[in-house]
Amino acid sequence: SESLGRLAAAGDGEGRAAVLLFLTDGLPTVGETNPDAILAQARAAFPARARAFVFGVGSDVHTVLLDSLAASLRGARDYVPEGEDIERRVSSLVDKTRHPALTDLALAVEGVEISSLQPRALPDLFRGGEVVVAGRYAGSGPATLRVRARGRDGERVFERKVEFPERAEGAEFVDRLWAVRRVGFLLDEIRLRGRSAELVEEVVALGRRHGIVTPFTARLVLEPGMDVMEESANLGDPRFNADAPFEGAGSNADIGIGGGAGGVFGGRRGGHRNLRMEGGAGCTAASDPGIEWLKRSQNPGGTWGDAGGDPGTTGLALLPFLGYGETHRTPRYGKNVRTALKYLKEAQDAEGCFGPRTGQGWFRRHLQAALAMNEAYGLTRSPLFEGSARAGTGFVLAARSPDGGWGSGVRTGDSDPGTTAWAVMALWSARSGGLEVDPAVFGAARTWLEGAAAGGDPATSRAILFTRILCGADTADPAASAALTAALGSPPSLAEGAEAWWFGTLTAFRIGGDCWKRWNEAMKGSVLGVQRRDAGMAETGSWDPQGPSDADSRLRTTVYYTLCLEVYYRYAQVQAGKGKH
Repeated sequence: SESLGRLAAAGDGEGRAAVLLFLTDGLPTVGETNPDAILAQARAAFPARARAFVFGVGSDVHTVLLDSLAASLRGARDYVPEGEDIERRVSSLVDKTRHPALTDLALAVEGVEISSLQPRALPDLFRGGEVVVAGRYAGSGPATLRVRARGRDGERVFERKVEFPERAEGAEFVDRLWAVRRVGFLLDEIRLRGRSAELVEEVVALGRRHGIVTPFTARLVLEPGMDVMEESANLGDPRFNADAPFEGAGSNADIGIGGGAGGVFGGRRGGHRNLRMEGGAGCTAASDPGIEWLKRSQNPGGTWGDAGGDPGTTGLALLPFLGYGETHRTPRYGKNVRTALKYLKEAQDAEGCFGPRTGQGWFRRHLQAALAMNEAYGLTRSPLFEGSARAGTGFVLAARSPDGGWGSGVRTGDSDPGTTAWAVMALWSARSGGLEVDPAVFGAARTWLEGAAAGGDPATSRAILFTRILCGADTADPAASAALTAALGSPPSLAEGAEAWWFGTLTAFRIGGDCWKRWNEAMKGSVLGVQRRDAGMAETGSWDPQGPSDADSRLRTTVYYTLCLEVYYRYAQVQAGKGKH
């Protein structure tokens, strides 16, 4: 309480929003020790426009007190385990809060009645960020959205005329987005202010209606074969039991999705439910056994692969689980994801490289592990994975060759399209998840890829095209159009290998239109028909390797074909059905 008083006095500046950082390494033991009294003093002492960002250091912290403090002062909280670099974590936040664009945001709507807005108190908007608000409305017709905020030059007002339909077809995901945020808010209320029958009933009702796994619905069987909620394993890190990213409600991890994931990862909210809607029952019937086979194939230490596993194979095998919408906290496959991510973090060296830098293909293995870690962070925004994702991404950036591509190691100058494709995917996932990646990196990679040769390999030619699209290539451009025809113009064959199918599926789906329709029908007609369905066999749910390379193992083949079936919600379409091809 003494430290907070000094912070409050220091932050009382006129006409500006004070950003206060508070680090604590334990429970309140000196002076005032009653949490309620400390909160009351803080609310009274801090200036109205202050923002408190609270860091709990170590494992012996009062998480409810710190969560309440951050919530009361419209800030955020984070938990830093012992041994982690505190300075880097604090510096990251300082860099973010150094450039506030708008503060004291308030939303009003004229023309319809709105209710249950989430978040209830809008956070400040920093440069490069966004604020997503979900809520309910009654009525329909024209309306005015008005946002008031305080900027550098005083109060600002933004208005927009909009049309509220009686019912918006095809926007069911908004309802679930609102429900997820509402449940997160309710769980925070229960955790901070105590359980009440009314709050629990609303959580259970929303969980049942929207398929959200919560501490109160975890023992409901929401899907055939879904396991009951397991006890959380903290893996030596207190934040596994108090997952509270800055971007979202602290209880988001309790509802089976992690923290502020949105944007490109938001489509995974419904996971296999989305697959059932977009891909059809056949895709669901194939992807579910594929995931189950991968679960059975995991090694005891959380790895995948022969001889005890390796970071690359483990990262690759994690991708279908993450694409399925699974995180370290979900009930069905959370244990598989949790142990694999723990292994990857332990396998990472001081410079961010996953695994030893020995043997052929070590850098490709790092890229696959980095992609998985970046997706895990992007999907959850959990501080558990932020440091590892940043370090892995930093190593990818440091390894870039002068020509803009990536090769067999660190700045080796022997760039090749396949390695460059994996590097771009890892960086694209990092940036989509909120990590900083200079856009010029993608521009340089695109330039290098435009002159790269596939050498007649279908997987490489499709990887080049997909990566160029990620880097911003226009598919209507004549050069891109010619590459598209060469990569996807001929009917695909299973003999080309599962990786070629995966890159082709990614490319066709990103383009959309007739190109995707043709490819999708061919993919479902071929891939679904060769999955092992012989009940009771060890291979049930997997795919036999059929490609030309020794790398086409049963594990990798199953991973790639399962990823093909998850494409409906893994990436967004760039043309939204308007593709010329």
